[in-house]
Amino acid sequence: MSEMSSKGSSAVGIIVAVLIIGAVATIGYYQVEVAPGQLTSSTTTTTTSSVNCQTHPSSCVNVTIVSGASTPYTGYSSGSTTLYGYSAPTVTVVIGVNNTVQWTNQDTAFHTATSAAGDPASFDSGCLDGAGATCPAGQGAGGSTFQFTFTVAGTYLYHCIYHPWMQGKVIVVQGSGKTTTTTGISSSSATSTSAAPTTVQATIVSGASAPYSGYGSGSTQLYGYSPLTITVVIGVNNTVTWTNADSSFHTVTSASGDPASFDSGCLDGVGALCPGSSAGSSFTFTFTVPGTYVYHCLYHPWMQGKVIVLSA
Repeated sequence: MSEMSSKGSSAVGIIVAVLIIGAVATIGYYQVEVAPGQLTSSTTTTTTSSVNCQTHPSSCVNVTIVSGASTPYTGYSSGSTTLYGYSAPTVTVVIGVNNTVQWTNQDTAFHTATSAAGDPASFDSGCLDGAGATCPAGQGAGGSTFQFTFTVAGTYLYHCIYHPWMQGKVIVVQGSGKTTTTTGISSSSATSTSAAPTTVQATIVSGASAPYSGYGSGSTQLYGYSPLTITVVIGVNNTVTWTNADSSFHTVTSASGDPASFDSGCLDGVGALCPGSSAGSSFTFTFTVPGTYVYHCLYHPWMQGKVIVLSA
């Protein structure tokens, strides 16, 4: 009897061992073969885009993390809603037209571009290296740029995780020129309303009056304006306002051969008034003709910017 009991116990033990080995093997297969694939897919869809902004610039809108963004602006207080540190602070994109945004960190500190709680969809750049300021180990994927393709209409108020005073806004509209506004938590409460055309803000940056290293006559490098390349859609965001933030006077002047012509006249700098007549420190132009505009400053030939105008 005792011998039979012992044999029975051994058989049960063998069966249990087989089951445990099978379970461990299944878990190991999932961790090694299945999980990495799922993690990679998730990371790719939330932090990168298949659009190449270098070869397809008209599909992208460029935003710069500006030099000095790591310093809070005068009067900053916790909870402030002021847009600061990103240029342009507000961008409007159209799904299916130019709905990829690329951020480039030009500051001397590391930063992020991170969606806020309640944004229609989430995105996070992770840590972006600054000029001479490498992200802490394990906090960034490396590099100073990040791009995200928006596929959900709405308004995104994003920020930098390291510097709470830094905030920017992306307005995403449908290709039909309509924007979706969601109220409450339930998606059933979403409604569509016509989007009024918005103005794109651009800046003549501080230091633009000094030529960049290696500048030569006839150079085609974009320099001195921020963002360097602006993409607008007629009827959506086809008005651009340039503001001179440099200590020298400048112009915003279309190049020969541009689809339509514009000229700001002389724009006063910060503490530097134009010789003769002045148009103030800002200039606004509404683009109604599609095409690519490569404009420049009449006083400083190394300064060039680009506006890509698309039909709705």
